[in-house]
Parts: sequence; structure tokens; C-alpha cells
Amino acid sequence: MTQLYRAIVAMYPEKYRDLFAAEMQTTYNEAAANAKRKGAMANVRFVVREWVGAALGLLQERLASWTGGDSYMAESLAEIETAEPFTDVSDLQRRLRLLIQGIEWAIAHHDFVKARLYCERERVIRRRLEMLLCDPFQELS
Repeated sequence: MTQLYRAIVAMYPEKYRDLFAAEMQTTYNEAAANAKRKGAMANVRFVVREWVGAALGLLQERLASWTGGDSYMAESLAEIETAEPFTDVSDLQRRLRLLIQGIEWAIAHHDFVKARLYCERERVIRRRLEMLLCDPFQELS
């Protein structure tokens, strides 16, 4: 079963594979092991859902690379939000919760570019939160 998933991932555009193939395979392997522990029917549902999701993601990325050339990855990277000035811990914590939800949604929908963007943004927010917690009178903007 893993071989078919690996074959689907191998058909993704090269730039996409370079960035996300290892992450996709690791996530699949961990989720597959979890599904197997839940029983045969859970495993079958998981495998079908993942293969279909990977195949649809493959189609989406191939179409994006054909219509946008190499720029489709660059456009996604440009979606990173500009840094907003946060004034307190609750703002940062709220933003972190939203980013984590975004990461989970993106991974569940095989949108690994978006997941990576949300992860990068999460790191920035976490650094700001650490700075604020270390020195509450520090200006973060």
C-alpha cells in the first residue's frame, strides 16, 4: 500500500517533491500505522482517502505547474502575511491557535505548501511570544 502512495508522490512536480515528498511520506506512514491499530475497516478507509487525496493533489499541482510554470510555488510563498504588531500575550496566543488550526486543515487537505507557510508564520509568532514573556515591557512592533 505504501508503494502506491510513494508512486503517486513521485509523480508530483519536481520542485514540489523536493520540498514536501519526505514530509508527505512520513506523515502517511505515521497515519497508516495509526489506522492499522484501529482495525481493518479503519485502515481501508484511511488508505482510500489518502490515495484519492494524494491523486487529487497530484492533479492540482500538475495543473498549477503547467499553467503557472515555476511561478506557482513563488505565488504561494508570497501569501505569507506581513507581521502585525501585537501588544499582548493573549493576541499572540490567539494567533497561534488560529495558525495551528490552519496547519491541521492544510495537512488534512494535502495542501503542504499552505501548511509550510503556516508553520513558518507560527515560528515567528512563537519567537515574539517568547520575547514578550522574557521582557514584558519590550516593544514588539
